[in-house]
Amino acid sequence: MISLCEELPYASIILQEHVEDYCANCFNEISDTRIQCDDCLEVTYCSLKCQRTDWKNVHCLECQILRSQNQPLTPTMRLSIRVLLKTFGFENIENEPKSFNGATFDELETNFDEYRSSKQHNRFLNDLMAIFQISATSQLSAIFQKVEKRHMIAVICAVLANTFSIYDDLKCENIGVGIYIGLSKHNHACSSKNHVVFVKNRAILRAPEGTKYNQELTISYCSRMLPTSERRKSISQVHFFKCQCDLCCSSTENEFHSQELFKKIENTNELRNLQKLREEYSEELDVDNLLMCHLIEKIAQCAIKLPLKERFRNEAILGIQVYINRLGLGTPEVTRRLYLACLILEKYENGGEIFEKTLESCDLSHGKNHPLTVKISGMIKI
Repeated sequence: MISLCEELPYASIILQEHVEDYCANCFNEISDTRIQCDDCLEVTYCSLKCQRTDWKNVHCLECQILRSQNQPLTPTMRLSIRVLLKTFGFENIENEPKSFNGATFDELETNFDEYRSSKQHNRFLNDLMAIFQISATSQLSAIFQKVEKRHMIAVICAVLANTFSIYDDLKCENIGVGIYIGLSKHNHACSSKNHVVFVKNRAILRAPEGTKYNQELTISYCSRMLPTSERRKSISQVHFFKCQCDLCCSSTENEFHSQELFKKIENTNELRNLQKLREEYSEELDVDNLLMCHLIEKIAQCAIKLPLKERFRNEAILGIQVYINRLGLGTPEVTRRLYLACLILEKYENGGEIFEKTLESCDLSHGKNHPLTVKISGMIKI
């Protein structure tokens, strides 16, 4: 596969649980130097240069809103605030990133009528507008009194419809969310052969060898290892259409599906409780069931953080062949699942077949120079 193009976000934020671990400006992982905003305590930087850049570009206004809140805002609220401030609050932004295909923010899908017709989304929109009214300083009021309310809501709707999760492959977790204007012009298809990976907050569009860039290329907005019903649900809630791609329409997957179980898996983060779920459903779900694969992967994600992670050698490899059979080597879902196995097995089996297969898949899905490929290469003892 090849990298077709790269893009920095129009706006991005670090998730609340990672604000002390990553720089709010460049998304560098913070090791030694940690500089926190003394006023709002909601953002952290890796250097004074990043702090000054972010302050000048957006945080000087964002800080006024954040420090007026009694509790942390949701990631979508934080991102919406940043986008609103960058759209209406500044005329010249230092090193403002441009979309790789010439697209502009005003061209993005908004689903305005659909969001306004949804009680849940309409409540969110009203809550966010109320935050601006309550926290409005004279400086903020001077900016937004010139903007029509409908225009502000349309911008928030664009954020709802075009947000990307930013994934740290080395840490095996989402670390932030962002708006990527160029990528947002690409439609969704679960069966797409193209995909997006990240290096810090830089998005990279990968495609099969020989592909020439055009805006008709599709990408998948969600994991292809989720059951079809859950993929369609996640897409319809944001984009208001039912996916009719080849993967959704020709699916023959072993898909015993329980919305209750899926919610339990998504809302459970403690290893002990995840193991209980597995025991509870072990007789109903085979290893090749997508929900069981999803559950075992989450158990493995918890296991890599433990000092005795080798106890989970069985979970490390269980279900991996299901991923490979379904999507093939060279897809990000397969690479990430294989990498989880490597992290658990590295103390005992460096250089084994699983490591070679992981490197092969990562070379395709992420590219030879991606930090994840470099990391896996270093894990293999020659």
